[in-house]
Amino acid sequence: MPTKRVFFFGGGKAEGHGAMKDILGGKGAGLAEMTKLGVPVPPGFTIGTDVCTLYYKNRGKIPADVNREIAAQLARLEKVTGKKFGEPKNPLLVSVRSGARFSMPGMMDTILNLGLNDRTVQGLGKRTKNDRFAYDCYRRFLMMFSVVVLGIDREHFEDLFDRKLRERGVAADLGLTAEDLKEICVKFKSLVKARTRKEFPPDPRVQLALARDAQAKAIAIQGQAALCVGDGDGGVVDAQEQGRPRRGGSRVRRRAAAARQSRSSTRRTTDRLRRSGARCRRPPRSPGRYPPGTRRRRRAAGGPRSRRSPRCG
Repeated sequence: MPTKRVFFFGGGKAEGHGAMKDILGGKGAGLAEMTKLGVPVPPGFTIGTDVCTLYYKNRGKIPADVNREIAAQLARLEKVTGKKFGEPKNPLLVSVRSGARFSMPGMMDTILNLGLNDRTVQGLGKRTKNDRFAYDCYRRFLMMFSVVVLGIDREHFEDLFDRKLRERGVAADLGLTAEDLKEICVKFKSLVKARTRKEFPPDPRVQLALARDAQAKAIAIQGQAALCVGDGDGGVVDAQEQGRPRRGGSRVRRRAAAARQSRSSTRRTTDRLRRSGARCRRPPRSPGRYPPGTRRRRRAAGGPRSRRSPRCG
């Protein structure tokens, strides 16, 4: 019986469990265990630690039987989710993460929205009824994939993006339209072609294979550096459905909303005080509260100053 190297989880069933950390890595074992417990975990599959070892021993190549096993698990993922990899109408998007049987913080960045291309991004826009959201996901995926997998410096993409912000006269991506983001995607792909002399891979299956190899390579290098192992052992790759594509920027939106709310609250308070004619004054000082010269002596000694009430009006 052939050795199993790719393990599926989803739909309340998992081919692994929490005790298989040496095979599934800490993250993969946790996903399998949560799936068995009935936790609503997005389905996916884990490429076990043996594959990383084979990748290292075969000088950067994945055996054909492993590729067939990955293809079978991908087909199973499509069946469970009801989506198709590379299908424009209902595209399946996945996230690809690295893991290990031992802790290696910062080993590899996560790749999100894998599966987007010029066709599937249009389908995502129609399904969400938000073209701006779709192209925002796409431009983030283009940059993320190019930096993590293709090895292009992030600064080149950020320069193009900042140039567009200055051109439109806005301070953040929230001020860009869907057409602006679409133009950025075109420029990102042109940058990839200029740097690698190859087109950005449009086929989602090729994207997945390149992401898998990049994660395996990083695991082998980090494993050698961290533990001085000679076979790159201990690494896994987790591919998981991304049911709700992420576009990032939520922190910026929260801060902007909080700032608007704060300004609005301050404006209402000021208007109310002006209408009532009230003024905020310093409360009267009680006799003997501070001996004469206390504040002057504190300043000279570098100590804390006395507390003052704010003025307004």
